[in-house]
Amino acid sequence: MFAPADRTCRQAHVFTNPGMYTIKLTVTDDDGGSATAETMVVVYDPDGGFATSGAHLDSPAGSLTSDPQASGRLNVQMNPMYKPGDTGPVPGGGRISTSLQGAGMVLESTALSWLVITPDYKVAVKGVGTVNGASGYGFIVYGYDDPDRLRLVVWPLSAGENPGSTKLYDNRAVGGWDLDVADPQPLSGGSLQVHQ
Repeated sequence: MFAPADRTCRQAHVFTNPGMYTIKLTVTDDDGGSATAETMVVVYDPDGGFATSGAHLDSPAGSLTSDPQASGRLNVQMNPMYKPGDTGPVPGGGRISTSLQGAGMVLESTALSWLVITPDYKVAVKGVGTVNGASGYGFIVYGYDDPDRLRLVVWPLSAGENPGSTKLYDNRAVGGWDLDVADPQPLSGGSLQVHQ
């Protein structure tokens, strides 16, 4: 609990590890009324490593909102990395490419926004790209190494800078946005490797 000074409450915190941290704040006034809000803080380390994947998984029905009955093989190729001299948050190297066979959804990254590699071999990378050649889409790929698991979330940027309720694709819609609770899906082939 922290008391305000001059009607302002400030508190600083230094994170010791890269990750995605959900911060929840409750403000209570002198009459006992309160309000709560939360936000996510993305902590990256340009020297923390990189990830590579040449993998596929069985995309469940309901993942593609434009065709809820669609299921099939989701292929994922990625190699996001910070290059020497990168200070972040934008990684200077790598790309993401995915395709959902039989459903006509191909995502190609055009720019990466940030990359998180955690000490426990998890990865999250956010960026923007094209879907079937049309621009205006955001994406986040979540991955866990050993056992190898992946989650892909794609949404139209017209719905906001971050994923919300309006999504084009999400193969694990029950998972949260924080990397630790994203609940990626086990791979059916290939691999995901986090390099540190």
